Amino acid sequence: QDCEKIPPCFSSGAPASSFLRHNTNTMMRLVPQPSPCAGYTPRDTLAFAGFAATAPQNHRFSSVCNSIAQSMTPTLLVSGPAKATSGIVTSTPCVLRSSGACSTTLTESGKRTSCSSELELAMSLASKQQSSPDQRDQAYLSFIHALATWGVLHGLPMDTAGVLHLHAPFCHDFFEAPLLFPFLAARLLDGSCISAISARGSDIKDQPFWWRAWESWTSHTFKGRITLRLEQQDLELQQPANAGLILAAHPEITNGGPWPRILANVLRSRVANGRCVFATFYRQEAEAAARVCQSEGAQCEIRENPFYAGRSQDDIGTFFRFAVIVSPRPAVAGGVPLVASLPQASNPPTKPRCAAVATALPQAIGRSQVSCVDMVDSTCSWVAKRLSAPCERDKAYAAVLQALDSRRFFDGLSTSADGTLEIGLPFCFDFAEAPLLLPVLAQKALAAGVAHAISVHGSDIAAQPYWWQAWEAWAQHTYGGRIRLDLRQQDLEKEELSKASLIIACHPEVTRGGPWKAIIANVLRSRLPNARCVFTTFYSQEAEATAKICHEYGSRCEILENPFYSGQSSSQSGTFHRYAVIVH
Repeated sequence: QDCEKIPPCFSSGAPASSFLRHNTNTMMRLVPQPSPCAGYTPRDTLAFAGFAATAPQNHRFSSVCNSIAQSMTPTLLVSGPAKATSGIVTSTPCVLRSSGACSTTLTESGKRTSCSSELELAMSLASKQQSSPDQRDQAYLSFIHALATWGVLHGLPMDTAGVLHLHAPFCHDFFEAPLLFPFLAARLLDGSCISAISARGSDIKDQPFWWRAWESWTSHTFKGRITLRLEQQDLELQQPANAGLILAAHPEITNGGPWPRILANVLRSRVANGRCVFATFYRQEAEAAARVCQSEGAQCEIRENPFYAGRSQDDIGTFFRFAVIVSPRPAVAGGVPLVASLPQASNPPTKPRCAAVATALPQAIGRSQVSCVDMVDSTCSWVAKRLSAPCERDKAYAAVLQALDSRRFFDGLSTSADGTLEIGLPFCFDFAEAPLLLPVLAQKALAAGVAHAISVHGSDIAAQPYWWQAWEAWAQHTYGGRIRLDLRQQDLEKEELSKASLIIACHPEVTRGGPWKAIIANVLRSRLPNARCVFTTFYSQEAEATAKICHEYGSRCEILENPFYSGQSSSQSGTFHRYAVIVH
């Protein structure tokens, strides 16, 4: 009763002390909740949710809570994000703590025991989010997958140790961590040039329990491959740490006030060629964020999360519905701004990395924004360093080309009447294989006198304007017109491919079904007489599914495993070009 007055809780609007005295029996109902503490499974949970922010620092209030709890044994005191339905108050399980660092629970006898609740709770919640995602989690998963499909995660800049620096401004409690980090690990760490991810988050409001919980969970789960640091920061007054990837969720930009200055500070924290995305609930928020970006000299585009396809624009609570994708910040001519602007890893991993680590990579910033000379120079520089220090993916691709060559796959290629060798590259994405494939073709066809010229036709459903123009310019510069690239956007389920004598199709997603059977059939129809065709896949089941489709269309195949992966587990992830499906 001598509890200090703290902010009103629940819907009563009364101070907590009054609430506890008069409403315990009617408003606080015991609701079943799982215990986050090993070895203790209470039958019920008592949720003191509305005053979570102040209770941990209030000893007398904690004493009142404990007295009530001991009269209702067995119970577990919890605090955290709350919701009320029909008068029943529930909350994310989170042990109510006093000012000390140790979390407590009550045993059957009413005695208090310690437990490492932060990590245990984070692991429990992460497991639940991953196995049974709610609507918000599903929307977020769709959002980050869409970013990958749209090419946002490609070619991200790194520091000299190969570390990608990620920032999540206004991250609040950062409940996206258990969904975002596994996704980034699979997409960016497994088999790529990125050696580690250094993630930071900030918010003007401190979230001491959840921030420490997610930092512990990240360290425990990823063993240093991903590190996380969350801190309190006023982004109106302070510029966040420089980063190569910025994911900013739900800025309250339509509220005005400090938000235009906050977004400006976030934009200034992008390193050269870094990517920045703002996620919003509503289109008007996305448009307001885009206007701020444009006023800061940054071009952007607005895309809708596929999760909400067909939904009314007026729906409320649509988390991560719109993505404001900011164009990369161009590199400074004559310099290497990435190395200078990014923090460097103090203990960098020893994982092999490609030369893209040491220089600012070109990015998809639109054809009109970079001169052809600058584009050729930067691409030539990157190719030279990449060839001198290939990453795992490049080594795997070079090995599969060598394995095909040893089987005389490139011998006897037919040409057109004017001596041109036609080559098809379906679903080529950004054609990152260009600096490895084109020298092989030049040696096998041009130097050997088989062809007078080579015409390469690449296509993908997702346009990559910068990279496609960069590789076209680089090929013209390097081979003087004897190798011509034509890379274009094309829906291969509906549009016929150009005819070719050599077809190299990397990583068809055949095990996902959908349009892929029709796409593979289209590729097979594009073969000229006596043409050579090969598909490369990550996994054996993908290779087998591809071979099965080819067989259904009357083509005999054989499956070759890339010698680069000899002795490695067949279940290993990120094994680029592991299997080659050679079509006869």
